[in-house]
Amino acid sequence: MSRFQAIDHRSHLEKATQWHVAVLVISAAWMFGGRIDWARTPLICLGVIGVGLTILGLIDRRQRGAPVGRWLMCLLPPTLLALFSLLSSFNPSMEKIRFDEVMVYRPSETIPWLPSSVDPALTRSELALLFGIFLSAFNLALNIHQRRTLRQLTLVLGLNACVLALFGTIQKIAGTDMFFGLIESPNPTFFASFIYHNHWGPFVLVNIAGWFGLVEFLARRDRGRGFLHSPAMSALIAILLLAVTLPLSTSRSSTVMLSVLLPVCGFWLLWRMGRRSSQPLARSTLGLIGVTAVAFAGVSAYWLGGDTIKSRIGDTRDQIGDMREAGTIGQRARVYEDTWRFFQMRPVAGWGLESYAFVYRRYNDEPRTADGFIIQFDEAHSDWLQLLAEVGVVGITLFLLSIGVPLWPVRHRLWREPYSGCVFLCLGLLMLYAWVEFPFANPAVTASAATAFFGAIRHLQLSR
Repeated sequence: MSRFQAIDHRSHLEKATQWHVAVLVISAAWMFGGRIDWARTPLICLGVIGVGLTILGLIDRRQRGAPVGRWLMCLLPPTLLALFSLLSSFNPSMEKIRFDEVMVYRPSETIPWLPSSVDPALTRSELALLFGIFLSAFNLALNIHQRRTLRQLTLVLGLNACVLALFGTIQKIAGTDMFFGLIESPNPTFFASFIYHNHWGPFVLVNIAGWFGLVEFLARRDRGRGFLHSPAMSALIAILLLAVTLPLSTSRSSTVMLSVLLPVCGFWLLWRMGRRSSQPLARSTLGLIGVTAVAFAGVSAYWLGGDTIKSRIGDTRDQIGDMREAGTIGQRARVYEDTWRFFQMRPVAGWGLESYAFVYRRYNDEPRTADGFIIQFDEAHSDWLQLLAEVGVVGITLFLLSIGVPLWPVRHRLWREPYSGCVFLCLGLLMLYAWVEFPFANPAVTASAATAFFGAIRHLQLSR
């Protein structure tokens, strides 16, 4: 293969990777965040394409004589985790039986020294979805060779988030159900195409971090007319548009995270850009823009959703009062205690991927309501605790290695530039948030976060 043929082949692979990730994230976002049964099949199919692009990327590097060892090392932990979960699906710990026209689960004999799963079919389905998302995002680090390609992808995904934000805002103001009344939402706290507002929030935060990363590059295209006449102003407008939707969606936790992300990233950018300017007026202008932007976001959010915000503030006060009176954090505390007990029952290998709902129905200590019903939880409302209960110490160790191994070579340069720094700050907030909520149970959030993660790593690698 000639040098020019190799470059052309690499260019095609790079473009295919770029647009494949864009289609995956955008599709998941518009298909109810991927949190609906029929969306799983097309997302898995897109993930299969990602697996093919990973294989092509490794073959391409091998043919060019480029080292593939470090890439295989990055793929080792997630591959072992996938094999671990797949193995569990061949060792079911419960069996389905029909009891009085109702399908129930009862314990069955297992091979004790192998990992097991409550519902093998569901475990394989969840594994296919998550492994496909991981490899699709990993391809950004493997197959992308130009920083410009990464920034183009960030721009496309950011524009998609803005369209969703406009759609959700108009829908909220109109007071209609999902897709302007065409579909009845199973959750009253929906926003845009997302069924749950606490999933919309993390999706928005990842895209806000992406827009912050683009500001510095867009500011350079001012054609000598200054920052106010550069495309960077459009990026700031996009950030404000997305930021306004968080209080409007009634997601209190995401609004709190925004109150950290927005000023830290905003003033970091102002400091960097002001430091490069030799004119004091430019620094003061940038500072004024930052303060005005934060104030405008707050005023706009209150103007659009003042009643909603007041209502949520009242709810928060009532909940805090109830927790003080009861001396606990309420129902969540029981759920977390039950989840921790599930983990202690099978600490090494867990109950199996996506088995939490079935285990909870059988072993929870939730008291009956006044009507005689027992409240059931399909999610632990803590991604970390649920992951620990489902895959045990072995699985969570492999998961942490799947993140840590590709991150390790760039660990000293995470805050070198806003494109990567804002993303890692955002992802750090989401990882903390995942202790008390389940943002990564949403495929659109998972795909967006994985894309931002590997995109930031690759951008740092190419910035040497």
